[in-house]
Amino acid sequence: MTAIRMESAQLQRAIADSRRRRHLIERRIEFLRSEEVGLKRDYDRVPYLWATILLIIPCYLMWGLLGAIVVVLSTPSLVMTAYYIIRTRRVENFGDLRDLEGQIALLDAQTDDSEE
Repeated sequence: MTAIRMESAQLQRAIADSRRRRHLIERRIEFLRSEEVGLKRDYDRVPYLWATILLIIPCYLMWGLLGAIVVVLSTPSLVMTAYYIIRTRRVENFGDLRDLEGQIALLDAQTDDSEE
C-alpha cells in the first residue's frame, strides 16, 4: 500500500512539474512573439540611420577633412551593424520559438500518453 502511495505522489509531482513547465514555456513564447513586434519595428527604422551622414558638414567645419572622413566611414558601419544585430536577434528568436513549440508538442504527447 505504501509503495502505491509513493508512486501516486511521484506521479502527482510529475504532473505538477509538467504543468509548471508548460506554463513557463507558454510565457516565454508569448514574450518572444511580443519581442518580435519590437524587433520588426526597429528593423524598419534602421534606414533612418543613414541621416547621420548629414553630420559630415558640421564635422568638416569643426575638425576638417579628417572629421568628414570619419563620418563617411562610420555611417555605413552604424547602419550595417544595426541590421546585423537586429537580424541576428530575430533569427535567434525564431529558433527559440520553434524549439519551445516543439517542447509544447512533446508535453502534449506525454500528457496524452499518461491519460491512456
